[in-house]
Amino acid sequence: MGAIQLWPLLRHVLWTELLRAGSANEQQGSAQQPGLASQARRLASVLYDNIAQTVLRHQTERLEETLLFVSRPVYLQYMGETKQYFDRIIDPLFFIARNHCSAAKAYIGPPPDGLRLLFPGFPLRPRLVGRAASIEHSVGPWIRDIAHQAGLCDRELSAQFFTALRGFERWYSTGKSLFASMPRMKRLYLTSWYFPDMMGLTAAAKDAGIEVIDVQHGKQGKYQGMYSWWTRIPDGGYRMMPDRFWCWGRPSCHDILRASPDRTTHRPFVGGFPWIDWYRTFVNPSVARPVSDRTILFTMQGPQGVSQEPIPDFIVKFLQDGQFSDWRIRFRNHPNFKGGLKYCEKRLASVNPSRFAIADQKRNLYDEFLEVTHHITGYSSCCYEAESFGVPTLLFGEEAKSIYEADIASGRFSWTRGEESDLIVWLGQPPINHVHQQDQYIESSLALTASVLFGDPAAQDCKLVRSSTVQG
Repeated sequence: MGAIQLWPLLRHVLWTELLRAGSANEQQGSAQQPGLASQARRLASVLYDNIAQTVLRHQTERLEETLLFVSRPVYLQYMGETKQYFDRIIDPLFFIARNHCSAAKAYIGPPPDGLRLLFPGFPLRPRLVGRAASIEHSVGPWIRDIAHQAGLCDRELSAQFFTALRGFERWYSTGKSLFASMPRMKRLYLTSWYFPDMMGLTAAAKDAGIEVIDVQHGKQGKYQGMYSWWTRIPDGGYRMMPDRFWCWGRPSCHDILRASPDRTTHRPFVGGFPWIDWYRTFVNPSVARPVSDRTILFTMQGPQGVSQEPIPDFIVKFLQDGQFSDWRIRFRNHPNFKGGLKYCEKRLASVNPSRFAIADQKRNLYDEFLEVTHHITGYSSCCYEAESFGVPTLLFGEEAKSIYEADIASGRFSWTRGEESDLIVWLGQPPINHVHQQDQYIESSLALTASVLFGDPAAQDCKLVRSSTVQG
């Protein structure tokens, strides 16, 4: 069977712990502690110095599908007219694929009870496996060494890693059984590859000779530690990592290739984000935009890093300012921020209820974009989707400044450190949409999706233009 190199699994745990450590340190008020961008650079320095080759060794009915799509319930979008749910990441691909070949769809865990899926998928649950005590003993010194280099608690990093390792083993075993029942399967499409569940399925798929492709689900910028800054990929690549990365556009491809442009595996290609074209084709083909006058959509995110206040002070002050009572803000909670609605109720208690509204969580985001004039967010990739609908975005905070540095400099998005005066100036400007035709972050075309699904893989490969994208 060979060996499974564990570095991708530890890398995710390390990245998560570095972000958590940065959040805790900044909450304590230390001006010397690094922020999100600094933590990413700190992670990169560890990655340059470590290319661990520690390995993990492992001692029904047949299905006819040739393609399998695996997703997560978090990507399901409620479709009001049909009262069904649509997977905005996977379903456009699945819809096209099943009309050309035999395809199946599955979910990591079952969707919440009572959800009716437009395109049904079967649930995957992990198998129980024994604990690999010998592995824990052999990799302990390696983890402790990396923890010390990263300035982290070695006990905490070890505990998190072995939890992830057990999750990987369960899903690896699950994948072995699943793919044994699908002997004709040639390709696995999945999303959010960098969690133990998808890593386990990926390794099992590669054991079975199945190509694995990760489909982009959000911004994959230069500080996203599981897509960028892979500097020393072994010959043949990692069995835990997808063979290829399906990207929304060339900027994502360039971020992935930035540190290793000559890699022979784990390469990106442009497949686009067909959900936007699907929406315009099948959900709302009307070109009319029933825009509400002076309405701002605020896409919230949960507390993370230095952003421990999802609705910042300058937004609250603006809503309390009687000079701008003709402006209204619609707050849309992030699906992963479970306490978001209660947070809004408490945070906005001092604001006149006529100045704001809480968006229906189940409502389509794109319906919202058609009804507003402006969009504000911390650093959500919704800014690119807003751009596709002609809605200008104001970003705020130091994370956004680091993550979207090039887009802010080019005028694609506006930015404020967190000042009400900046917001007022921005709202007073003509709502110009800076769509960069030559460097679109998101390409969206069902025709492109079809050509990528069934075209020549070699022709899709994204090449890095070194002079303009590689940084020292």
